[in-house]
Amino acid sequence: MIIDDKIMMLPPPPPYLSQSTTNHTLPAPLPILSTSGKPTLASLPAHILLQIIYNTFPLSDSPQHDTIPLLQRRVLFWLSTSLRLTSRQLYTASMHVLRSTYLESYQSLIRPPYTTDPFPLAESLTPGASGPPAYSSPSPSSPSASSPRTSPLKTTQRETPILDLYIALKVRQDVFSDDTSLHIEREEAYRDLFDVAQPRARLEDLVRVYGLREGVVYIPGYTKELYYRSLLRRRDTSESKVSVDETTPSSPSTPKPCKSTPSRWFHSLSLSKKSSAPSLPSTPTPPTPTPYTPLLFSHLTISFSPRKVGLIYNRSRTIAEVSRAATPAARKEETLERLAKALVGEVKLWLQGS
Repeated sequence: MIIDDKIMMLPPPPPYLSQSTTNHTLPAPLPILSTSGKPTLASLPAHILLQIIYNTFPLSDSPQHDTIPLLQRRVLFWLSTSLRLTSRQLYTASMHVLRSTYLESYQSLIRPPYTTDPFPLAESLTPGASGPPAYSSPSPSSPSASSPRTSPLKTTQRETPILDLYIALKVRQDVFSDDTSLHIEREEAYRDLFDVAQPRARLEDLVRVYGLREGVVYIPGYTKELYYRSLLRRRDTSESKVSVDETTPSSPSTPKPCKSTPSRWFHSLSLSKKSSAPSLPSTPTPPTPTPYTPLLFSHLTISFSPRKVGLIYNRSRTIAEVSRAATPAARKEETLERLAKALVGEVKLWLQGS
């Protein structure tokens, strides 16, 4: 071992002096992390958690000659049965992966003419929430934040739990089918989901949308400005499409016909006609305040049967019923949107009568 004498003869670092003995102000010491706030896996940012979960999926075959799709289905089964139950943050990240993986398979099983929307693209109903409804936590200013029983993972969309039930069923069926060829899938389980549960949940979501529009349904923290803001956004996008079409140059092979300039007399007639016609409002006018009290949406459920659908209040009182099509052939062409609008109309009449 060679020891350098020059290094050993270097002077020691200067001693720490108190502030009272020095004439100048010393810089503030660097903050030291306390031992009680050690970072954990659940405290990582959401994008890092997602990257960690994505890295758990295998990219090559195993030594036991298991294929990549088989190994990936096992990882999805592990996400559904184990990892998502660990903490709230891991539940959010795991459900993001599971829902995005099985959403296309879920949509392919929807019975026409039924529609589906488990992930609403509209703005959140809770002010201050910036994420999707199933992932966002309520802000301190929101009414739901004051209630300790309200879970920030609870979503207003009734169809999202149906998608979660389908995922829990699908991951088990896939893994059991991979383990043994003697496993037989339960078709009646899928039939119960897509014949009754999915259209009923979708109908409840449509009743919420049309009920908020008509003022017969109420959700805490919801403001009608969000609805009219979405209408204005749709109108702006449609106007932008029209302006783009108008500014697009036409091909030289198809000449435009020459427009004759009208005389002043015809121009005055057109102006008088335009002035006499009622002008359309540029922005949607909010509805007039209703004399009745709207119903809380969390107290409403749907009874869905082949003959009729009903709206139940507080799980005990049927306040509206709508008959369905008489024949099965006509029932296959019956849309949920028509049933939802009819139910909202019946609820409006019931509120006005009461």
